[in-house]
Amino acid sequence: MMDDALPNPSPWPRRLRWLFGIVAALMLIAAIAYAAFMYLLLSSFKGPYDGRNRITFTREAWLAAEHDWDGARYLMLDDLLATESLEGQSRSEIESFLGPLIPPTEYPGGEWCYFLGPEPSWVTLDNIWLAIEFDDSDHVLTTRTFTD
Repeated sequence: MMDDALPNPSPWPRRLRWLFGIVAALMLIAAIAYAAFMYLLLSSFKGPYDGRNRITFTREAWLAAEHDWDGARYLMLDDLLATESLEGQSRSEIESFLGPLIPPTEYPGGEWCYFLGPEPSWVTLDNIWLAIEFDDSDHVLTTRTFTD
């Protein structure tokens, strides 16, 4: 008897293998379609600053936007940092120029800061802040932005 002449036995009949292949291909197509749909859906959401122009920094506009949830301070920030050198200024100079700082005791980040507005993301769950670090002589050491 020749063992080479016997067909290779398979645990799956031919029709079930074919059906499994079709189902797997359909699931792959569905997964790709879902991923494409989610990409298009999520890319259509806009953040709070999309389509808005940057604002030229003025002291008056900065002070007027202290509690502004539209993010006017955030839109001014680039111009502020480009036109004004905050590093080296004393805390009193900063506060007379930009208004009162939020002390570390009133914000869990533990830094002196200014509220800028909602974070620049389409999911605006947090706020963005301008943190100011002072050295031992109470002069600005660094500035940075962060979200809470």
